[in-house]
Amino acid sequence: MSFKATVKPWGQSLGLILPKAEAKAFGIEIGQTVEIEIRPKFKLANVYGALPDIEERAGMPLRDFMKLIKEEMRSKWD
Repeated sequence: MSFKATVKPWGQSLGLILPKAEAKAFGIEIGQTVEIEIRPKFKLANVYGALPDIEERAGMPLRDFMKLIKEEMRSKWD
């Protein structure tokens, strides 16, 4: 299962705010150790420009390449 949590400052560190309802749903109690997998939100803007020759490598204009990727990702949603 997954959920969204808010990152907040906590002294010289950062802390995650776990909503009480989510904690209850997962059976998490105060003092319990949990394992967290962090996946930053993907931003296409971080990739664009990192591959200056993408149109040449893809063999098509960037707009068409992005449309192809979008269609492929949508086909995996089901």
